[in-house]
Amino acid sequence: MEKKQTLYIGFDLNNDYSQISCYIPRTGEVKTLGKTKYEKEDLIPTVLAVNERTREWLYGEDALMLGKFGQGVLVNNLLEGIRKGRQFEVFGARLDGVTLLEKFFKKALARLGSYFPNDAIKMMVVTVDSLNQNLVNAIYQSLEGLGIMKDRVTVHGHGQSYLSYTLHQRKEIWMNDVGLFDFSSRGLFYYRLAINRKENPMVIGIVRKDFSKQFSYEMLKNEEGESSPPALFGKLANSVLYKQVISTIFATGIGFSESWADEVFKKICAGRRVFRGQNLYSTGACYSAVDICEGKMVDYVYLGEETVGSTVSIPLYTDAKVEKMVLLKAGSAWYDIDETAYVILDEEEELRFEVKDITMKERAEHILTMENMPSRPNKMTRLRINATCVDQNTCVIRVKDMGFGEYYASTQRVWEKIIAI
Repeated sequence: MEKKQTLYIGFDLNNDYSQISCYIPRTGEVKTLGKTKYEKEDLIPTVLAVNERTREWLYGEDALMLGKFGQGVLVNNLLEGIRKGRQFEVFGARLDGVTLLEKFFKKALARLGSYFPNDAIKMMVVTVDSLNQNLVNAIYQSLEGLGIMKDRVTVHGHGQSYLSYTLHQRKEIWMNDVGLFDFSSRGLFYYRLAINRKENPMVIGIVRKDFSKQFSYEMLKNEEGESSPPALFGKLANSVLYKQVISTIFATGIGFSESWADEVFKKICAGRRVFRGQNLYSTGACYSAVDICEGKMVDYVYLGEETVGSTVSIPLYTDAKVEKMVLLKAGSAWYDIDETAYVILDEEEELRFEVKDITMKERAEHILTMENMPSRPNKMTRLRINATCVDQNTCVIRVKDMGFGEYYASTQRVWEKIIAI
């Protein structure tokens, strides 16, 4: 029996631990999945291992145990290796990151079968702590190997998952700015969600503070004095919260799994709501998956480290009036932008592109002149316009002569324009 595509999945993929959450449409709840429906163990060590005797691949806790007892080859730091483009050696064979990530996804997603044996994935959002083109490409390619194509998966940074999680809470939770302390093996990070309600749609940005050098995970071993974990964390927390209008504080990460920070949170969060938990990112990714498919979310533009801050459009004459066709929308993830449009020239030898900065309200015009355009009658040249981004601040426009059907063949000529956004 063919499984129905009903599941909305949030997959928090990290270098040390990963997590899977699933949105259940009939109840509107999000469940973070354990190894089986009878086990609560929901943090998955992001490691693989090969049994030396049987050559069987294991993952998670089973892989760690195999490595601990020296009964096989342990593959860890998988994401960092993929980001750097390196290969991994297993029993003399060199394997690339895509192959290994596909194995990890396959074994981790098998958890779904224990909970939802008759259902398949409708939309999946993979969320990672920092975006990198090698990693993004590897995620898409590895999931394609499992039959989960790009129309059913997207990749977000932790910032966007944090935003999605917050906006799915009661409005009083995000009445003002919202803070998040994230303490994991990477160290301590702070994210402030800043919401500009004066704009329509709302513009939401994230201010990120990196305290990983001042407060690393290893410093939890300190015991007394000013270098003790409560003292260090309290000092850093007070520095970012001072005179800030923040209605809610979230805390996540394995660094906060013990009780050492309890008294600090009581002091710094007086008059504020405080929520602590391990599955904020995977739950936020779940909500994003629902929003992508159902589009019921608050109208906003998110400006984060993975999104573009400008809209790029081209004026076109259609239906007896000039309208702007958007090629690139502010708030879109730069690595996912790949928009294509077709136009017919009407006594023109150049194209005009307008860039509008959504925060500064500034506009700039860029002109692409199509030199050596073949001589044809008016309205008998069709062009394909494609917009992509090479990074957060750079858009590449490629224009190709498509000819005009059976009347004029394409010259295959391509013009290119690089635009700062």
